[in-house]
Amino acid sequence: MTAPFELYPGEVQVLASRPWMSTEEWAEKHFRLVTGRYSGQFFRHSLMPYARGIMRAWDDPTVRRIFLCGTSQTGKTTIAYACLAAEQWRDPAPAAIAMPDEKALRRVMEEKMAMHFRRSPELRAMLSDSALAVQRDRLLLKGATLWGIHMGSEMSMSSVTLKLLLIDEEDACQVPGAAQVVEERVTSYADSSKVIRLSKPRGAEGESSIWTAMKAECPVIYQWRAVCPACQTPQIMKLENIRVPKDVRDPKEILHRKLAWYQCEKCGFRWDDYRRDLAVAAGHWWTQRKVVRPLSVGFHMPSWISRNVSLSRVMHDWFAAVQDGTPRKMEQFDNAHCARPYKVQAVETREDTIREMIRPELPPLTVPQEAVVLTAGIDSQMTGFWFVVRAFARTGESWLVQYGWLTSWNDVEELLFNTRFPVQGRDDVQMAIWRAGIDMGGTKNLADAQGWSKTEEVKMWLIDQQEQGRGDIVHGIKGASRAMQQIVRPSTLPRDPKLPSRYQEPLTFYLLDTEALKDAIHFVRLRPDSRMPMWLHSETDDSYLRQMMAEKRVENRKTGKVVWDAGSRANHLFDCEVYAAACAHPDWTPSMRTLGDPNYIFTRKPEQQPKAQRPLRIRQPGRINPWANR
Repeated sequence: MTAPFELYPGEVQVLASRPWMSTEEWAEKHFRLVTGRYSGQFFRHSLMPYARGIMRAWDDPTVRRIFLCGTSQTGKTTIAYACLAAEQWRDPAPAAIAMPDEKALRRVMEEKMAMHFRRSPELRAMLSDSALAVQRDRLLLKGATLWGIHMGSEMSMSSVTLKLLLIDEEDACQVPGAAQVVEERVTSYADSSKVIRLSKPRGAEGESSIWTAMKAECPVIYQWRAVCPACQTPQIMKLENIRVPKDVRDPKEILHRKLAWYQCEKCGFRWDDYRRDLAVAAGHWWTQRKVVRPLSVGFHMPSWISRNVSLSRVMHDWFAAVQDGTPRKMEQFDNAHCARPYKVQAVETREDTIREMIRPELPPLTVPQEAVVLTAGIDSQMTGFWFVVRAFARTGESWLVQYGWLTSWNDVEELLFNTRFPVQGRDDVQMAIWRAGIDMGGTKNLADAQGWSKTEEVKMWLIDQQEQGRGDIVHGIKGASRAMQQIVRPSTLPRDPKLPSRYQEPLTFYLLDTEALKDAIHFVRLRPDSRMPMWLHSETDDSYLRQMMAEKRVENRKTGKVVWDAGSRANHLFDCEVYAAACAHPDWTPSMRTLGDPNYIFTRKPEQQPKAQRPLRIRQPGRINPWANR
């Protein structure tokens, strides 16, 4: 009996069901790695023993969302790609990879996902026969499409319907709530969708999207239990159990000599990197809370469970952060190794701590002999200017020379261009200000008939100074709205049509990461035992101390970001100190460390030292050859 109709080969291929294979089994047989030292080889669970539990959660039909909160080099991205590819092999469906950076997304689609499909015979057979199967923002499959979604584009996030979704590095996205927006794409597949969100946590507790979402939405969060090779005790590896010799604290020595080990919490057995790998390989996922058929599960993956990260690297970065002393470095360590956001603590420097920095032997208006440059920070106000003058040595050690209040632009010019400060112990040299930064505030100047803002007024004044050849000394500065890779970065103030024609030209100014500079001042420099102490002169009064203590380091309740907040207290001299420190920072080029000699001005010619006379060389009589005259 003949069939009433005949299916085309393509229809047979789409409708035919594949034999079901678990993700953990499929990955070892068909998923080929395309990056790293194992590139070209098939996936191996021996390299990432914790991958099995994640893949089993992906195969669980009741689990809809998986959170992988882990550091770099733990293999979380490779595991997520394997899960996505296995599901596409079993049941092709519309899927997407969402990333915060458009260039990185294109690189992933063309150099990673496309290579995974091309290098695996099972996946290669799924690619469309079209010559355009691999595109910048999509892979065309037989029966489905794998999209690339840019999380910074509302149009890109709102144009597709998905069943499978992978959200990669959401904490790096500058658009608040982007992960939640892109998750709306799976609404049509509410009963069968699968979502993996994976990211390294970034910033503080209120800033990390992956950490906040995982804590709020996952009734079950798994941690990896390693099993001690000696006593067979399962345990969650903790940072405090990673040890180094008591007499070694140099980060470089710890890393180069591989001095770190993990100490078993039960028997005290020391695990080096090799034994750590054995302990992790014998381990398993564990959670305190048992929930039946959870919809969302989370996995916490710190760096020290990965064979790619040496325990000595963890301790190197830990001691480097401790020696730096700033919350920014501790935040980076917590994010990069502990896979958790930095826990914010309200910080306020005490008055007695700052008083310890006063040097009775240092009079005001005097430059110590160790100093090589003078910098100045000026805070613009509606009726005048606060200022600080500070002397810096090449090592970063500094001394307060002068601070106070100026009432006019003439006073500012007198300070910056005409004032000379004596050098302690020298009567033949003086020192002038080498570099100054003036705040380009935005408030209106009520005393100006034109009603210029401070930004406009300062810009016009700076252009005047450039025309007089003083542009190398004084520069405009502004605080950056968010953290930067560089502490000081040049930028350009665009043309302003409101200004007179002679002030229309663009102006170069400098953006400052003020939060990082304030961290350095309060956590590192205002300490007598600091490597770069900020000393105060002998006549420093209480008004200066109060302004230096005006700000507290707190968490902003609205944004979750850590900020220095002065409230209603005056902090102008503290701002001036920040500007003066920025002028001497290595990121501001040319740096003071590149100067050949101190920035001295000689008041009289140095005395000519008489040249040392070389002793007369007495010529020894040559040896006479007795046979010469014979």
